[in-house]
Amino acid sequence: MLPRPCSVPSPPLPHSRADQFDLSWDQQLNLAYVGAVPHGGIEQVRTHWLLELVTASRSAGPGLSYNFTHLDGYLDLLRENELLPGFELMGSPSGYFTDFEDKGQVFAWKELVSLLARRYIGRYGLEQVSKWNFETWNEPDHKDFDNVSMTLQGGRSPGPRRGGGGRLRALPLTRGQLLLVWSDERMGSKCLWTYEVQFSPDGQVFAPVSRRPSTFNLFVFSPDTAVVSGSYRVRAVDYWARPGPFSNPVQYLEASAP
Repeated sequence: MLPRPCSVPSPPLPHSRADQFDLSWDQQLNLAYVGAVPHGGIEQVRTHWLLELVTASRSAGPGLSYNFTHLDGYLDLLRENELLPGFELMGSPSGYFTDFEDKGQVFAWKELVSLLARRYIGRYGLEQVSKWNFETWNEPDHKDFDNVSMTLQGGRSPGPRRGGGGRLRALPLTRGQLLLVWSDERMGSKCLWTYEVQFSPDGQVFAPVSRRPSTFNLFVFSPDTAVVSGSYRVRAVDYWARPGPFSNPVQYLEASAP
């Protein structure tokens, strides 16, 4: 049952009060209308500043502790209206992340992304979460991401190129599942159709494992065989089905079961 209406500013300023908009009565009505479009006319809602719905605090041990209550509530609201999130990894929980040139913050961000994936696979199931489109920051040349500073390192080729994924990383989720993340600074085309992810158990023969077209630079790999140890690479494909170069292969070795 929806709560009583209340007066809430729309949109919220500053972004740190995103919950006042995303969980407001107006937003609940808005998502109910969007989800009611006949014949599944709208299936996905892409929302800015999702990570502003998360609060961070120092824990007694290493790392940070997070409160996901508001983000859980918003994702539940989408699910209640049979909508999928366009999940932007956008925002800075409690303003903690300020400088991605700080390696400590980079590793903390990596752990946060991995934690988000594990949390929502556990909450909604892998079948549901695999339908979500994830997106990382796609404008590194802007030099600022809501008060988070980062720079783009490395050169670009002088000529036009379709490009591929750069700085490919493999992050563990649960046993037999991993999260692949890559940057898009090598993209030289405005006509990206999809990223193609390939896997090779032996590092010799690669085969595609991404099935649906997607321009988001995250991919959850969860094969039926549960075999995830091997080599991975990714490339971009444009609207004319012309592939760009592959990223450098990344090897992943799953830890042995305890």
